[in-house]
Amino acid sequence: MTDLVIRPLATGEEALFESLPDPGLVGFAAFGDTYSGMAAAGEYRPEWTWVALRDSVVVARAAWWAGPKDDKPVALDWFDFTDASAAVQLLRDSPLQAEYSLKLPPGWRDVPAVREQAQARIDAVIAAGMSPLVERFRYRWTPDCGVPARPGRLEFRPEPDDAAILDVFRRIHQGSLDAHVRRTVAASGLEVAAQEELDYLRWLPSPREW
Repeated sequence: MTDLVIRPLATGEEALFESLPDPGLVGFAAFGDTYSGMAAAGEYRPEWTWVALRDSVVVARAAWWAGPKDDKPVALDWFDFTDASAAVQLLRDSPLQAEYSLKLPPGWRDVPAVREQAQARIDAVIAAGMSPLVERFRYRWTPDCGVPARPGRLEFRPEPDDAAILDVFRRIHQGSLDAHVRRTVAASGLEVAAQEELDYLRWLPSPREW
């Protein structure tokens, strides 16, 4: 068997990344996104996008995402392959480390082809050394849903003091059911978990007054 070549993309090689056959059942492709489109929008960087090639044919690919000012990836969120062993080797050989995030359509377990595609990716990242953390549901509000009447029990106001926001996080993280919060509290304590949430708000590009 021909030796596997694992490397990051060079600038302008988006077509090479997209040459891998993908049925588009899971991940960003299942929601109408393309790698080239997202890369053009600044979502991905060539040096953080890796491919595994055999006889110059892409058999596995992975793209790590980060914000425009980040100096390391925040998430691995584009990962697929036609050769599972090559995919595992790609993740092991790449120096990039980040949590894997896989977008799945509603009811993904009920459609055999979709479930198979999802499970293959999950199995590959586990084989590469990762472990499952949480499955999250995403809810989307649309205007046709309308909004409930406001009973007036809550007051909404801006809070310019980061210390007050940090205190809120301290309180709501006690006994939290959120998987990421529970992991951080268990590993580093409540204060670190609260600070991590505040740092995330500061990292977001929206203005502070929001």
